[in-house]
Amino acid sequence: MLQAHKPGDVVQIRFRQRGVDRTAPVRLAADPALQIVRTEAAGGTLTDGQKAFREAWLGAE
Repeated sequence: MLQAHKPGDVVQIRFRQRGVDRTAPVRLAADPALQIVRTEAAGGTLTDGQKAFREAWLGAE
């Protein structure tokens, strides 16, 4: 379900509180701890398949 939304979207959630069914709006937020870094920047190396995928997706560096 979350893949269909982005940070800032408001979704309704349903939950049960003390035996009572309730709904409430929730605003989705990005995880501030999440960072996207290149494999090389994290000390890794790419396989030939990963390099080919990257070049096809982003173009050659």
